[in-house]
Amino acid sequence: MTAGARPPLHFGPFVLDRDQARLTRDGTAVPLQPRSFDVLVHLAERPGLLLTKDHLLDAVWGHRHVGDSALKTAMSHLRTALDDDPKSPRWVETIPRRGYRFVATLQDTVPAALPATDGGAAGAPGTPPASSTAPAGSEPIVGQEAVLQRLAGLWQQAAQGRSQLVLLAGDPGMGKSTLAATLAARAGGARVAQGQCVEPYGAGEPYLPVLEAMDALCTREPALLPLLRQVAPTWLLQWPWHLSEAERAALARELAGATQERMLREMGVLLERLAQQQPLLLLIEDLHWSDAATVRLLHHLARRRGAARLMIVCTFRPAELVLSEHAFETLRRELLLHGLCEQVTLQGLDETQIARYLTLRFGHADWPAPWLRALHTHTGGLPLFLRRVIDELVDTGLLQQRGGGRWQLSAHASSDAPARLPVPDSLVGVIALQIERLPGELRRLLEAAALCGQEFWHRPLAEALGLDADAVQAQCAGLVRRGLWLREMDAAVLPDGRRSTRFAFGHALYRHAFEHRIGHSDRAELHRRIGHALEAAAGSGDSPLGSLLAADLAQHAERGGEPARAAAYLAQAARNALRRLAPQEADQLASRGLVLTAVLPAGAARDALRFELLSARIPALTVTQGYAAPPTRAAIGEAAALAEHLPAQADTAPLWHAMLWAQFIAGDIAECGEQATRLRQRAQAQGDVGQRIVAGNLLGMVALTQGRFADALPELQASLQAQATLPAAQLGTPRFIHDLRIEAQANLALSLEALSRRTEADACHAQIDALIAAGTDPLSEVTGLWFIAYAHHLRGDVAACRAAGERARPLMTSDDGTPLAEPNRLTLGWALVAGGDPGGLALVHEGLAGTMAQGMQTDLALLRAMAADALLRAGELAAAKAQAEAALAVCLEIGDRLALAEIQRVLGAVSQAQGQAEEAARWLAQAAQTAQQQGAHLLLTRVQATQTAQTPQTTRAPRR
Repeated sequence: MTAGARPPLHFGPFVLDRDQARLTRDGTAVPLQPRSFDVLVHLAERPGLLLTKDHLLDAVWGHRHVGDSALKTAMSHLRTALDDDPKSPRWVETIPRRGYRFVATLQDTVPAALPATDGGAAGAPGTPPASSTAPAGSEPIVGQEAVLQRLAGLWQQAAQGRSQLVLLAGDPGMGKSTLAATLAARAGGARVAQGQCVEPYGAGEPYLPVLEAMDALCTREPALLPLLRQVAPTWLLQWPWHLSEAERAALARELAGATQERMLREMGVLLERLAQQQPLLLLIEDLHWSDAATVRLLHHLARRRGAARLMIVCTFRPAELVLSEHAFETLRRELLLHGLCEQVTLQGLDETQIARYLTLRFGHADWPAPWLRALHTHTGGLPLFLRRVIDELVDTGLLQQRGGGRWQLSAHASSDAPARLPVPDSLVGVIALQIERLPGELRRLLEAAALCGQEFWHRPLAEALGLDADAVQAQCAGLVRRGLWLREMDAAVLPDGRRSTRFAFGHALYRHAFEHRIGHSDRAELHRRIGHALEAAAGSGDSPLGSLLAADLAQHAERGGEPARAAAYLAQAARNALRRLAPQEADQLASRGLVLTAVLPAGAARDALRFELLSARIPALTVTQGYAAPPTRAAIGEAAALAEHLPAQADTAPLWHAMLWAQFIAGDIAECGEQATRLRQRAQAQGDVGQRIVAGNLLGMVALTQGRFADALPELQASLQAQATLPAAQLGTPRFIHDLRIEAQANLALSLEALSRRTEADACHAQIDALIAAGTDPLSEVTGLWFIAYAHHLRGDVAACRAAGERARPLMTSDDGTPLAEPNRLTLGWALVAGGDPGGLALVHEGLAGTMAQGMQTDLALLRAMAADALLRAGELAAAKAQAEAALAVCLEIGDRLALAEIQRVLGAVSQAQGQAEEAARWLAQAAQTAQQQGAHLLLTRVQATQTAQTPQTTRAPRR
């Protein structure tokens, strides 16, 4: 069986293969409609447990608005397929007006038992579980491993005779029922009885969940009826269908005048007698709807002193107990105080656990981190909410199964996740009645708070609603104390000196439920009022609070029908994201702002907004997609056109930097040099230091790339001198696409290296290391590390080259990484091959392919030359020659002379290895001449070493 596959379920002549969606009878396929199949799977995975109609409708149909008729139709088809008689069921039993139970015996599928200390055999009470995952066939249980382990420990104590009362607390959809079913499935060798409370419309039937549980137990085990007749006759009388007419009459006469206290005592004795035969697990679900008699019974059972192999597990919603002032809330506190019960409270999943759930469900693990964050924010980690959202994404095609069966997000789902995530109506309805019980003023307050998001500040909310701020804080704090709806986060001092407390909804479903109560006409007005109140509280956009609230302010402005304000705040939020090194988020925010500006009237105001948004989006695109990617170049082109109409004092140095880099990396080296020259003239005329630094850096890079190493030095040195006159914050991101200081030091170091001025080059390396250590952006880091690694490559210092490559390895794969780390991957691969590890060739090929996929032209010749040298060292002579010739073609096409001597040297070395002495001599002579003309003493030394060497040492025998 493959990893993660679910074993088929065998019952009678049937085999239920869940992974292949197939039911067979004696080896012959049984046709079954999809919904009927899903119902059968859900029932068979929970044998012996009553599943209510609502439970099955929710589990199989999800949030779709279907009624009992859909379930009845599916069950009718299922019974026909199974040839099952509802009056004498062999496989699925109907519980009138309640639901259904799978009564067949599963073969060859023994559920893992919960652990005890007796070391019993598998399947006996106390057998350790096979794993801490979900029961075979169910949806994966993720994030509740610690809870399962705690329940296992409590069951261990119960199996040893120390009875347990366990309260499983959690909000709707938190997974209480799933955990209870898991507990039942793993309680190997135990007797399991299950009852469920129902929402009362009146006083409610006394002892309803216990009556239901024991009735089902007697139905499965008729041999228990004599024991009930002996020790619990008052309870047996509650199930007259288990008795003959004469027995009922005799029992009624015998029990005339029996009291409720007698019923309590009888149930206590009955449970203990049952637990003497084998461990007993009694599950009571939704205790927040229990009748008063059931509460009294639990009180009586909790205080019994006798030893029993008994565990009672009750699930409940804490908020329901508080809102309804339920009698069990008082009892719960008393039992906890005296140590007479254990309470386990379920928490939502975090982002890592959500990713694991998706991996277990869909079979791979490379989910986009921004989308996972949005999913966690949207659902609050509530398991049922999460599952419903994912089901909806599948149904709407935003999560699709592509070629090879692999599931992938559509472009819409991954690029605009928060806007695309649904809120299933069926889940909102779960807590609708709780909301209705709230006083009107408090309900309206929470509805408005929900528009603020998952978190909100009390003072701006009060001002938006025209309420007293202290009264609002008191109301919110009161809910926190009672454990209802909210939790308190922290406090902050507003720019005007007033303090405001930040509250958060207990989980996302609460917020969505309140938000969806607000009509569309009221919603826009509330968003505007909340947005303006937040804006006043935040003060300057540059304040810490203003920075924190930028995205919120943008959302309120957009939903309040103010697109210009929304776009301005989105630009600020995008810059904030760049400062946090979150380029994907910055791209999404800026892109959203650009969409909003489309509805604004044409003119200078719209142009200025679009330029501001593009200035934030271009660095994000550069990091995530590369300089030469079509979206990057399109954004730069539009920004350049807009810059023509901006005021002269506008800060356009970052845009020039991006434009020149895009031109340079695309291979337009000479044109880039001419543009940089004109920019320097413009900078001198305007006195713009930023533009002068950009021009100097690019002119130095152009000279270096053209093989004019000595000419590069004064340009880069002058740029570094100008940089010393500006604050460091003005030289890095998010203002520029990467740090101008690292850019200048890296290119200066390589120029010095080629001229064999190693000491000065090492000083530049030290400056780069210091800037990286002080903290910089990923693009600047990989740039600096690559230049250091390449210098060691030219020196022939394999160990130092590999060390620099290893430092960059995390940025090759992390979410904070950049496509421009691909050259670092190639360089690391070369170092591995040069060190005797032919496995490094995989990195060489990956790095080269990744670089080419971005459309990069400049430095491609250099990288191809390095790849050719790695292939030569690995004995791949034909491939090495092909790469070197391709590198030479790039040199001739775009005028990249930086690696020309190295390419010619590699071609000579390949010819040497192939035994072509005359051709080798010709190539090496050309290489020596190129290096001499460039004044590149280091490159000349490498050529001379190759001329005097024999065939390079290879890591395996060469192929011919």
